[in-house]
Amino acid sequence: MALEMIRLGDNTYYFPGSTNIGLFVKDSNDAYLIDSGNDKEAGRKLLSSLNSSGLSLKAVINTHSNADHCGGNQFLQERTGCQVLSPDIESAFLKNPVLEPSILYGGMPPSDLMNKFFMAKPSRPDGCGLSALPEGLTAIQLPGHYYGMCGYLTCDQVFFAADCLFSKNVLDKYHIAFILDIGAFLKTLDMLPTIGCKLFVPSHAEPTDDISGIAATNRDKVLEIAGLVLDACKEPSMPDDVLKHVFDHYGLNLDMGQYALAGSTIRSYITYLHDLGKLERCFKDNRLRFRTI
Repeated sequence: MALEMIRLGDNTYYFPGSTNIGLFVKDSNDAYLIDSGNDKEAGRKLLSSLNSSGLSLKAVINTHSNADHCGGNQFLQERTGCQVLSPDIESAFLKNPVLEPSILYGGMPPSDLMNKFFMAKPSRPDGCGLSALPEGLTAIQLPGHYYGMCGYLTCDQVFFAADCLFSKNVLDKYHIAFILDIGAFLKTLDMLPTIGCKLFVPSHAEPTDDISGIAATNRDKVLEIAGLVLDACKEPSMPDDVLKHVFDHYGLNLDMGQYALAGSTIRSYITYLHDLGKLERCFKDNRLRFRTI
């Protein structure tokens, strides 16, 4: 089954979905995918779409290594022999997918986290990294969400913005989007309007020619959660206490996946606020606690 392919410019297309996937076409039929979806089936559908359009896959170019962005890599690489290009640090995760759930969990992950939602099948990134990008594509670093995440600007002035922000619907449903570095995430939101492209295509939001509104929505949500963290720490609190406070506030229920994703993000908020001098930490009864200053 092929996926819908929508044209955004002379050389630029995208496949809409729960994770939007970009496509850059060069020299009439050389295809470069920007991300590959969340699993083998996504890869199969992408390849079917390319084949039915007479396109030859030359490379998958990953924005970052979260499983919903690179899950189709292995299938596509095995079927076509295509390159996999990615930011340097993300390549380590593509080769060793167990790193993602291990980092989220903070140790050897339980079996609940060792599935396709947290661990893509391993792929073989090209050692040249992003220096091998085709002419017409430019990488732009997007710090905050993950270690080395990049977005890609095409010669049609379409910018594939990865996970540097999320749709209002996603934020209204989950509230706590995964963020590794809160301060860097906020700086990236400020930087986006300076890119000067004609169209932004976030991975988890509709394409837009004006990023300011959705960027403001993301900033407001980050500051809202930071406020909840400070509120939770009016009395000395452990990170899991803070996580409970935030989830109770939004009426959300934890499961193992959310504990890993949201728990990691809450610890990132704590680091951000501690580094700003808004939280202090102490060890009491052999437990790490934080208190609002």
